[in-house]
Amino acid sequence: MNRKVSIFILTCLIVIVILGCEIVSKPFVTGSFTLSIYLEGSGRTILPDVENSIVSYLIEFDGPYPDGPYPIPSITTTGSTVNTDLTEGTWNITVSGMTEELGAGDVVARGIVSVSITTGSTTSTSVNLSPLTVGTGNVDITISWPVSENIDETSTILFNSTVYAMGDSETVFNGTERTISFSIENIISGNYYFFAYLNQSGTTQVTVTESIQVFDNLSSSALIVLYTDDFNQPPEASTLLAPVEGDNEITLTWENSSSVITGFSIERSESEFSGYSETGTTDGATLTYTDITVVAGTAYFYRVIASNSVGDSDPSNVVSLSSEPPVPGNGGLLTFSDTNSNSTILSWTQSVDNVSIQSSLEYKVVQSESNNIDTVDNAEPNGTLVQDWVFNTTNVSVTGLTSGTTYYFNVLVRDEAGNTNIYTMNSETPSTDGELDLTITVNEPNNEVITFSENDDITVSQSGTLAIAVSESFDSYAWYLDGVVVAGQTDSSFELVCSGTSLGVHHLTVFVTLNSMLYSNTVRFIVTN
Repeated sequence: MNRKVSIFILTCLIVIVILGCEIVSKPFVTGSFTLSIYLEGSGRTILPDVENSIVSYLIEFDGPYPDGPYPIPSITTTGSTVNTDLTEGTWNITVSGMTEELGAGDVVARGIVSVSITTGSTTSTSVNLSPLTVGTGNVDITISWPVSENIDETSTILFNSTVYAMGDSETVFNGTERTISFSIENIISGNYYFFAYLNQSGTTQVTVTESIQVFDNLSSSALIVLYTDDFNQPPEASTLLAPVEGDNEITLTWENSSSVITGFSIERSESEFSGYSETGTTDGATLTYTDITVVAGTAYFYRVIASNSVGDSDPSNVVSLSSEPPVPGNGGLLTFSDTNSNSTILSWTQSVDNVSIQSSLEYKVVQSESNNIDTVDNAEPNGTLVQDWVFNTTNVSVTGLTSGTTYYFNVLVRDEAGNTNIYTMNSETPSTDGELDLTITVNEPNNEVITFSENDDITVSQSGTLAIAVSESFDSYAWYLDGVVVAGQTDSSFELVCSGTSLGVHHLTVFVTLNSMLYSNTVRFIVTN
C-alpha cells in the first residue's frame, strides 16, 4: 500500500511539473514601443526644460497577464526604446518621466498608449509624454538692463493679477548688478502672464511682458536681457501668421521677439491697401485675437501694430480671409445614373473652400417628395436623411424609392469651420421604362426546382409547373397566355400548371399599370414531354 501511495504522489508531482512547464513555456510575442518626449511650442512663452528634467522612465503594463502567479513587472530605463515580451491581446502601457534614476523622484510627464499584440509577430508603437498639469510648479525669472539706464526700486512686477514690489520676499532688486529676480513656488500648473514695470523715480522706462507655462514639479526659468534700444525706440513690426477660420469668426496669431511691448492693436479693412481701423487690442503678452464681428462671405484684411513706452511699430504684414462656406463644384449640378424602379445613384462634383482642403470637406444628402429642400435652412427641417455627413465623397446610392414617384434631392457641404453651403436641388422619377423585372421558377415532379433569368431558354415538362412573379409593386396586373387573357389572374404572381398545355413554344405576357402608366414583359417558354 505504501508503495502505491508513493507511486501516486510521484505521479502527481510529475503532472504538476509538466503543467508548470506548460505555463512558463506558453508562446510569447515580442512587442516594442518607442518613447518620444512631448515638447511644448516655442515663441514668447517661458517654459520649463521638460526633456532635460527627465532622468529615467517608469513603464507600467495593464493587460492579459500570462498564466501564473505574477503579472508583468514594471520596467525602469534611461533609454528611449524598450523591448519586452507580451502575451496576445490588448495592453495599456503607461510611461512616466521621472526626475531621478531607476524610476524614482517626481513625475513630470506621462503618456498612455494602447497596443494590440498578435502571436508570432512583432508590434511597434510610440507614446508621447505630456507634461503634467494637475499639480504645482515654480517660476524663476531674472531681468537685466544696460548700464546706461537708471532703474530703481520703484519698479514693480505683476504676476497672476498680483502686484509685487521690490521689497517683497518674491523679488530681489540688485542695482549694482542691474538685475531684478522674481521667484515664486507652488504655483498651480497652467498659463500665466508676467509684467515687469522697470521704473525710474516712479516713472516707467520700459515694460517687460511674457507669458509663462507652469508644469508639475518643474521650474519655468528665464533670463531676460534688455538692451539700450529697448528703452529708446519703438518695437519692430510683428509677423502675422495664417488666419484660422471658425464658425462666423476669424482667429489671428502673430510672432514678436521683443519683450518690451506694452500692447497690440489689431486693425481690419475690407480693402488690402486702405481703410484700416482698429477692431481689437491685446496686452503685450497676448499674441492671438479672435474677431467675432465678421460677416459670412465678406473678405477681410488684417494687420497688427505693436506698442511700447516709446511709440508704435510699423504695421505687420497683411493677411486676409473671408468667412465663407465652400463653393459647390460644377455650379452645384446634381446628376443621376442607373435609375430603375426603386433606386438611383446621385452624383456631384467636389466643392472648393478658401481654407479647408477638398478631402476635409463633408457632404450630407437629403431627399423629399416636395420641392422644399432648395436652401440650407429648408433642407435641414424638410429633408429626409439619405446620407449623414461623410468626408470626401462624390456620390451616393439611393434605394427604397417607389416607381412613378418624383423625388427631390439636394447635397449640403460643410468645411472644417462649420460653414455650410448647398448644391442646386434636382429631381428624379424612378420608372421601369416599359420593362418589368420578373422572377421565373420551374418546378418539376422529381422535386427539381430551376430558377431562370429572362434571357435563358426556359423549358418545362407537361408534368411540371411554371411560376412567374413581378419583382416590383404596381396598381394592377393582367396575365395573357399566347395572347389570351387568363381569367381570374390579377395578382403579381402567376403559376401555370403545364399538364393542360400543348407541347411546343408558348408566350406568357404580363401587363401592369402604375399611376395610369402601362408596362409589360413577355416570357417565351417551351413545353416538353
